[in-house]
Amino acid sequence: MKNCGYIEKVADEVTCSIEEFKLLFLDNKITTSAILDWCQVIHSRKRIKGVLDKKYKRIGENRWIYYG
Repeated sequence: MKNCGYIEKVADEVTCSIEEFKLLFLDNKITTSAILDWCQVIHSRKRIKGVLDKKYKRIGENRWIYYG
């Protein structure tokens, strides 16, 4: 089987994973840890947090931060 050669940006990949997570787990809060567990291709908590901070609204403070 041949590879198409398309390279997806990390931010786009994380955003896709977040949207899938939102659709599948309606009652779960979107947290850095939840997305890190869900998106097993990206192993960087810092990168996932950066995408969440940039593209989603931050709710809560300190240890109880989640995104909406």
